[in-house]
Amino acid sequence: MDLLLTVYKQNFKNIGGYLVDMQRINDKKGGYIKLKRVEKFILLVGSFEKRVFKERLELHKRCLRRLCQNSDRVCVSVLDISMRCSP
Repeated sequence: MDLLLTVYKQNFKNIGGYLVDMQRINDKKGGYIKLKRVEKFILLVGSFEKRVFKERLELHKRCLRRLCQNSDRVCVSVLDISMRCSP
């Protein structure tokens, strides 16, 4: 959520403004949504995807190492650790 807000705030002018037209908010067919702006926003957010996944992988690796160091028994499966380490 933080990423979405940061990207939106930093690129507000580049996107062209708000993602919706509040004057047309009652349009039942969704005409109030500025699709070109939404598309630009989604593309900007998508540009962070690789970094986000890389950071998550590093977090899981650190958690796995920590659990293995603190345990005398055999490390449990990566899947099990991933589930326990997820926020």
